[in-house]
Amino acid sequence: MCPGRYLPEKAIDLVDEACANVKVQLNSRLRKFIILKERIQLEIELHALEKENDKASEARIVEVGGERTCGVDGQASASNGEA
Repeated sequence: MCPGRYLPEKAIDLVDEACANVKVQLNSRLRKFIILKERIQLEIELHALEKENDKASEARIVEVGGERTCGVDGQASASNGEA
């Protein structure tokens, strides 16, 4: 085994590991951003629906409320799984 070859392979492994770590962190942040964006969209829709008086809007308010609840629970379990 050539001793001069060991150091560069080790350095490449370290850089590869660091890049993989950065990718995981970016993917995690992207997922959190997407969840936040969806929650904001649901809030906007809910506020718009509250101004309506028809039965379809009332039914959708119930659906949006359920989606908001599921989204919060999904986010909590996702956070626990990532740690």
